[in-house]
Amino acid sequence: MKIYTYNNPFNLTREPYWDEIRKVPHFCVSQTLVQGLNRNYGRHAFNYITTADQIINALYPEWYKSVEMKIEQYVSISRQIEMMGSSNLAKSFKFNQQRIIDALRFSITLNLDANNFDTSKLPVEQTAFLAMLNTVKDEPCWKFDDDSQSYTERLEAAVQDIFISEMEETLSQITTEYNLEITKTDKLTDRIYACLETLDKKTEVSSSDETAKRYKRVLEHFTALAISKPKAIDKVVFHAIHQFTPKILSAVKRLEKSGIEVIFLLNYQKRYSHVYDTWKSVYEWTGLEFPEGKSENDYEDYRLIGECIGNLLEGRRSGDVDLESTVIAYQNRTQFADHVASRFADAVERSRGIHMALSNMDEQFYGVQSDEVNELLRFYFPEQFGDRQFLSYPIGQFILSLYQMWDEHDGLIVNDTLIRECLSVNIWSFHGATTPISVYEKLRGYITDLSEIGLIIERLEYLKTCIHQIKSKEINPIYNEFPFFNLSEYDVGYFIEILSDIKSIADELFSKSQGNTVDFRAHFQKLIGMIGMKMAGSKHITQAEISLVKEVQLRLSRLQTSRPIVGSIDDLKQTIHYYLQNETNDSGSHWIVRNFEQIDGGVLLSRYTHAKTYHFALLSDRNMKQANDEFFPWPITADLLESQENISQDSKTILMAYKEYRNFLRYSVFYGTYFLDSRKQIQFSFVEESDADKAIPYYILTLLGLVTKLPESKREGAGQTVPTESPKLKDEALDELIAQIGQAEQEIFVSCPYRFMLNFVLEESACFSESFDSRRLYSLLLFSETWQHNIGLPVAEISGKLAEENARLSPFFPFWKTVDFVDMVNTAYYYLAYKGMIKQGRLQEYQPDYVCRKMAFKDSRKAITQPMAYSPDGLKSYLRFTQTKEPVHPPVGEAESLCESCNQRNVCMRKYLLEE
Repeated sequence: MKIYTYNNPFNLTREPYWDEIRKVPHFCVSQTLVQGLNRNYGRHAFNYITTADQIINALYPEWYKSVEMKIEQYVSISRQIEMMGSSNLAKSFKFNQQRIIDALRFSITLNLDANNFDTSKLPVEQTAFLAMLNTVKDEPCWKFDDDSQSYTERLEAAVQDIFISEMEETLSQITTEYNLEITKTDKLTDRIYACLETLDKKTEVSSSDETAKRYKRVLEHFTALAISKPKAIDKVVFHAIHQFTPKILSAVKRLEKSGIEVIFLLNYQKRYSHVYDTWKSVYEWTGLEFPEGKSENDYEDYRLIGECIGNLLEGRRSGDVDLESTVIAYQNRTQFADHVASRFADAVERSRGIHMALSNMDEQFYGVQSDEVNELLRFYFPEQFGDRQFLSYPIGQFILSLYQMWDEHDGLIVNDTLIRECLSVNIWSFHGATTPISVYEKLRGYITDLSEIGLIIERLEYLKTCIHQIKSKEINPIYNEFPFFNLSEYDVGYFIEILSDIKSIADELFSKSQGNTVDFRAHFQKLIGMIGMKMAGSKHITQAEISLVKEVQLRLSRLQTSRPIVGSIDDLKQTIHYYLQNETNDSGSHWIVRNFEQIDGGVLLSRYTHAKTYHFALLSDRNMKQANDEFFPWPITADLLESQENISQDSKTILMAYKEYRNFLRYSVFYGTYFLDSRKQIQFSFVEESDADKAIPYYILTLLGLVTKLPESKREGAGQTVPTESPKLKDEALDELIAQIGQAEQEIFVSCPYRFMLNFVLEESACFSESFDSRRLYSLLLFSETWQHNIGLPVAEISGKLAEENARLSPFFPFWKTVDFVDMVNTAYYYLAYKGMIKQGRLQEYQPDYVCRKMAFKDSRKAITQPMAYSPDGLKSYLRFTQTKEPVHPPVGEAESLCESCNQRNVCMRKYLLEE
């Protein structure tokens, strides 16, 4: 084992040890460092280069990549938790089951001995965890290392596999960038030669095509490596490893044990020894002397602000200097993420593909503990964070929702949110413009009291009968305002077929399991087979979804195991994502805001990026001083590791890395600002909102005297839209439409032209969609039916007639309870007896226009007759020149009342426009 240091990250090839290490495999702390080394020195400077994470995944594929092992581990822990009974601790372990699994993997990888702990001072959850570790450690699915193959052979095979993947990825980039048609069925070397021929022509035509030249050098290097006989690997180089985890440490120890020399390569500046002391601390476990290198600095382009930060940390004065950098105070993470998203979106527009956008950003971001911000950005740009996962597509959401709705005792229990996901997938046939989700939106109120899918189907069959009866016998227009009666019998039948399909899929998947156990692999093979058949008959499914289903089918067919995985349906539901996740490219840049472990690679790339600004973000004093909360999975803590009776050296190494995290962050700020390309601007920022306390900037930034400012509220030109000319209708079509307008439509137009546009021009059959609207409509229906069939009825007899009408109408509405009908009957009685309906003690003449007005506007104060200033020319003018946008000004009349009674209030943006 050796430690080599270098003074200048841009002159690594000039170091005296370079010839010793240049041909051996290089493993870097991050993908950004891989990219930076390749870009600065050229890919030809290294035979094999990849990330430490990739090579370790390839060395231990079962432990880190095997789907079936992860599921077996989940089932194993489910059994352990079940044996704990129904205690609060068992419930806590069940709730945190994935974290428990991560903690067990952490412990086994670190080779912790559960019997080597003083449990007398440990909390109950840690004692229970250690007992669980002791129980499961000998199970086959918890075996970490496989000694059946020589470790050297495993390493050589892993390096070659990663090298082949790198060649494939490079060829894919070239064929995409230059629109080459090269099939993957061709041999790899043939495809390389074909690409080289194209690149030769490109460089002949344009000698300034630097990209083509770079690709050509890379492929020539790949060709030389591919045709040469691989040499036995006797040493490897690890670049910039500071945060030693059990994953990295166990691999390093195993390499050394197998006779493969491990060389650690690190930057070191003797002039800033205090800053670099953190590296000495985390490498104490090696027992090696830490080489400090030259005392003088041969890097002359260092940044003044970096020097000032270094001097502060060393206790030296920098004199009077004028620093241009500032500190931006963002109110919260969302505000910062919005700024990042706008910069990334600009880069996407300028790039030939989203994979090029990160390097094309005008502003590059590095953040302390940036995972939370990247999670926010994932919603903006899912493609940037790796291949879109199968389960994030509509077909994947359908599968997840189906599993979440299944109950072992009651079958498929419909949940409003989950059934929407099932209905949104494009495996169902459409009829006309009707979609499953649009039908569901109208009839969901009719089944709101039911959850078991069989009962829902029975209720909908009854709805078909009611619709038939209403359409054939009832003429009251109020019926059509109920969303469920606004449907046709065919619409309801169409929806019943879809629900029956969903039920049959669930029954086929779940009800035939053996008791409470399921064979996971066979189950998921059946699931994907069924989904594949459904997708095959759909014209609306995307090609991406079809490809992903085929990928999952192929992977399932390749999975072979001597141990069938059998578990409960609950475990099956929790582990579905393991089987249905698609394989992602580990070498991709799955982030927008890089973390601080990527700063060294960012420094090397800074000379070649389009960025004008490098933004070091989330630099609050608390962020920079707190421990890395993600380092230990619950319930493991630093205190737990320290409670070992004979603490192992590996545990000491892990603890040292954990404790030195804050010093590593401090070092990273120095390194990034000291070595960054001098042409780039440096920006700092922090987020003020932090729990209950208000955060402050990192103290170093305050000591430097940097000005703190608020972010710009809006960039110049942002939010401006180019006006577009509105479509115009022909006069003949307008005249035909206006001739069909009745009094009810005229009144709505006078009250709000935009509502008229939505109700009668853009939609075929608008109605009131909310449940409280249905209650109001039922009272109006009772009111209307009783009034028009009982003109001249004495007031004393109104109550009896209302009860008769309610008895006749209520069977059409089986979802309401008796108390609901009592309330609605009372409302109808109030309309009839106290609202001017009575003349000389009897019901007066029926006024259908008044009933329609009452239904449309929900305004009980309106008189039975009302003058209306309707103008056909005004309507024609509106339709001819309308831009179909929400009204900025309140509609004519009593605006608040009119908007409350509007059936389009859920889509109207008027109140938001008024706020602006």
